[in-house]
Amino acid sequence: EGQMSLRLWLIFCWVIAIDCICEPYPGTGPYRKVCSRYGYTYQYAEVFLPTITQDDVYLTNPSDTPYIYMGGALPSECDAGFQYSPTYDNWAPVLRTHSWQTGTRIPGGYQTAMWFQSDSENGTVTFGWSCMGCTSKGSLTSSLDQVIPSRGYLKRCTSIAQNHDNFTSGSFLKNVEWQNCAIGTTPEDAVLWTDETTGGFTNYPDKSVVQVQYASDHQEIDNIVCDGM
Repeated sequence: EGQMSLRLWLIFCWVIAIDCICEPYPGTGPYRKVCSRYGYTYQYAEVFLPTITQDDVYLTNPSDTPYIYMGGALPSECDAGFQYSPTYDNWAPVLRTHSWQTGTRIPGGYQTAMWFQSDSENGTVTFGWSCMGCTSKGSLTSSLDQVIPSRGYLKRCTSIAQNHDNFTSGSFLKNVEWQNCAIGTTPEDAVLWTDETTGGFTNYPDKSVVQVQYASDHQEIDNIVCDGM
């Protein structure tokens, strides 16, 4: 009986750990976040980068900045993806570890392939992208303080970053379509995300602001609309 109780407690703690991966972090704006379970080091996705010309982006505050990105906590935090510029209506590839790196900007309105790989032997992470319909492609690599896959998870996010939460600003980011999201330890063993690979979801602050057209764990359309709560 004692062994059974210990086993149930360990299972309970493991489930709680999985659920807590996607705990919300208030104060930085609304976002949609999908987290993996522990142990993965590679992910791939195809994502649509919205544009003003299709009425998919509208920003009322200069400090509101859309981001579409992946990365993880390995356990050191790393963000890798695209930062929107309302001035030029394009997206800058960015890799953030202990510093920022940027790549050649991508025009809005294009589907873009993106991938992320961590390397525990070298203590590095690499973010790559290839625009499907334009010429922008490349990769960025950076060192990371800790890359321990068994203690880390991967993530993908759609967000409007803010200096403080403002869910009535009038800003929006729509039609961010994620497709063919795959995960593994290498490109060769990657499989489409399923409930077996997913550790949790977060819609912050709630589903009235973060509206997700969910098709599967590997395909969805994200809309963030700050028009009132």
